[in-house]
Amino acid sequence: MWAIGTGVAATVNDVNQMITIIRSVLSNIYNQEISREVRILYGGSVNSQNFGNYISQHGINGALVGGASLKPDEFINISRLAEQSLS
Repeated sequence: MWAIGTGVAATVNDVNQMITIIRSVLSNIYNQEISREVRILYGGSVNSQNFGNYISQHGINGALVGGASLKPDEFINISRLAEQSLS
C-alpha cells in the first residue's frame, strides 16, 4: 500500500504503528534485545518534503528511496536530512 513507486506516502502515525508491530514480531521470534537492534527502513514514497518527518521518528533508521533517487537535487536534499539526523 505504501510501497516504493506508488506515490502514496504513509502517515507518520501509520509508520509508527507498523514499527511497533515489526518490533513485537521480532521480539516474539527472537528476543527484545534483537528487536531493538534491528534497523528498520521506511520503504514508501520518500522525498525531501516528507523524509524529515520519517527520520525524526524514534524507530525509523532510514529509508529506501525510489524515484527521488533519480533526481540528483532531490536525492542530495534527502541525504543531507539523513546526515543531520545522525548529529
